[in-house]
Parts: sequence; structure tokens; C-alpha cells
Amino acid sequence: MSSFALEIIDDEGSQCTIYTVRKEGATMSETEKFFAKQESTLSKYVREFQELTHLITTVIADEDGAKLEFFRPEGEADGLPPKGEWDFDSLSVSFINYPLRLYCLRISDDRVVLFNGDEKTSGEAKDGKTRTTFLEAQYFSKRIKNALKHDLIDFDGEEIIIY
Repeated sequence: MSSFALEIIDDEGSQCTIYTVRKEGATMSETEKFFAKQESTLSKYVREFQELTHLITTVIADEDGAKLEFFRPEGEADGLPPKGEWDFDSLSVSFINYPLRLYCLRISDDRVVLFNGDEKTSGEAKDGKTRTTFLEAQYFSKRIKNALKHDLIDFDGEEIIIY
């Protein structure tokens, strides 16, 4: 895989800035690809997409920040939604046996990078429909963590290229 860019997709939140990844030459970011699936292959999950969107844009970005308990470990990456049943200020939701998985990397309480995801059809993330997006999330996460380790990421810019 070639280079990719980290782009801000939501910096309006008072608690957390949300980034995404765009592969070199791609017209859509990885997160845009995930949400585009709502219109096609995952159209039966309208409510679940709304719950995930609420978790990201309201709970994480605006209310609580990227608290560790909102993320599930997925190898080098993280996954959304969290496990269990949750009562947020504006929504109660059960994420038990949740049919969707969105991969991401929680960098800190105030920075998250969203990748792509898919329908969870297997007990293991590396199997089923999530296989490709899971493996890509591992790749992106390793590259981002390495760039952070070597102070190659400056979060002051609108776009961060990782080679």
C-alpha cells in the first residue's frame, strides 16, 4: 500500500477532533466508504448507522471525548462500538451482538482516526466481511503509531501525509 493522508473530518467537537484516512489517489476517505455502504450493501442497518454516528459525533466529539472505554481493542487498531449496554445522556443503546464494526485508532482523549468497517459476520475480526477492513486498519494503525513514535505527525495542519 502506498502513502495516505490523515484528514480532519470533524473538528467542531468541543472534546475530540475526528480524523480519517484517505489513500493516495482515492476520491473517498476510508470513513466515507464505510458510511456509503449504508446506501448499498448495509442498507438494512439504518438504526445502527445512526447509533454509531451519534456515538462519534455527539458522545465522543462533543460530550465525553475519546474515553478508553468507548473503544474495543482490535489488534493494533481499535473498534467501534464499545461492548455492552450504554446509557449516554441523549441515547440508550445495546451494543451486544452489534452487527457493524468501524475500525479506528484512538490516539488520545482528544484525537481519533476513523478507518473503514463492515458488517460483523464472524466471531473473529480477521474473518468474514470485516477481514479486509480489519487488515487495512492494522496497517494504518502501525504506520500512524510509528509516525507518532518518531515525531513525524504535526496535528496543527489540515492534512497529514504518511509515506
